[in-house]
Amino acid sequence: MNFVNFVNTVLPWVGPLFTIVLALAIGLAFRTNYTKTAAEIQKQLIEALTLQNEVKDDRIKNLERRIARLEGDIATIKYGIKRSYGISIHVNGEFVSFEEKSGRVRTTPIQKGTKAQAPPKPTPGEEGDDKEDEEEEEEDKNL
Repeated sequence: MNFVNFVNTVLPWVGPLFTIVLALAIGLAFRTNYTKTAAEIQKQLIEALTLQNEVKDDRIKNLERRIARLEGDIATIKYGIKRSYGISIHVNGEFVSFEEKSGRVRTTPIQKGTKAQAPPKPTPGEEGDDKEDEEEEEEDKNL
C-alpha cells in the first residue's frame, strides 16, 4: 500500500468524520453553555424571590405595628368618649354600637371606603327613631 492509495482510501472518510466530530463538539459546547445559563437564571430567580420575601416581611411587620397603633388609638377614643359623655362603643363585626348611660343602644354599619359618610336614617319603628335622633342629625349637618 502506497501513500496515494492510503490517501485515496482515508480521504473520503475524513470529511464526514470531521463533520461528526465538529457537530458533537458544538452540541457539547451548547449544552455546557445552556447548563451554565440555566444555573445563572435559577440563582438570579432565587435571589429575586428572597428579596421579594424580605420586602413583604418588612411590609407585614410595618402593617402589624400600624394595626397595633390604630387599635391603641381606638381604645383611647373609646375611653375618652366613655369618660366624657358616658357612651360605650362596641365594634361587632360590620357594625358599631353606641350604648348611652340610659341603656339606649344605637347601632350603625361600618362605612366602606376612606371617606366618612353619614349613617343611614332609621326606618320608622326601628330602635332610635325619635325626635332626639333628628336633632342630632341636624347638628351633624351643621358641623
